[in-house]
Formats: sequence, structure tokens, C-alpha cells
Amino acid sequence: MRDWWSCNCSINAAAGERKLLRFQPAMSILHESVLEITAYLDADEITTKPMLLFEFWDPYSATWTSLEPNWQDTRVPHPGDYVFPEGGEYLAVRNLSSLPFGLENLSLVMVVETQDGDLIRFGTE
Repeated sequence: MRDWWSCNCSINAAAGERKLLRFQPAMSILHESVLEITAYLDADEITTKPMLLFEFWDPYSATWTSLEPNWQDTRVPHPGDYVFPEGGEYLAVRNLSSLPFGLENLSLVMVVETQDGDLIRFGTE
């Protein structure tokens, strides 16, 4: 596993606030296809359901796709739709609660198939 799309920082969102995050590799990731993207979420307080919404940017159709996260891990359907050719991605996190919300750690793991057929996993859980 290689360090890559990891945001191990505190993210605080006011009620209704939307935070935009850019996940960008230090060097381009030449890939044939994106096989998997999984988001890992830790928070200040765990309730029955995260009062958050993930929004992934699709640069190919110029649209946002919403996804309700889980506390442990959230697999992103159609992962290749959200990754730029160089391996970067935009993710917005929207606080759906009427209270402030704090994220302790948000990270993404991506599995790609390279142009020569190798499978490489990027990120930290």
C-alpha cells in the first residue's frame, strides 16, 4: 500500500456546511482502470448514521454524485467515473445536521490496474 489520498487532519463543518477536498497524488498515477475506491471515516461522535453526505465530482460528465457514508468504510460505485487521468479526485463532505460536526480522519483507498496489468493499491485506511 502506498501513501496517497490520505487526509489525516481535523475537519470541522458547521451545520449545513459543505467542505471541498482535493485528493491529488504527488506524481501522476498512470492507470488503465480504477477498480476500487473506498472511503474510511472516523468522527468525534458516532451515532446510528453519519449525518453527512459525500459528493464525488465526475469530471467526465461535469456532475456531482451523492453517496451516504458508513462509519467504517464506504465503497464508491463506478470508481473510474471520479478519477482524473493523472489520479486526482474531488470530494465534498456536506454536514446534514443542524449541529457542527468534526471529522478526525477521512481517507480514501484506491486500487488501480496499471497500463501493464499490475494491480496497485494507494492510500491508508
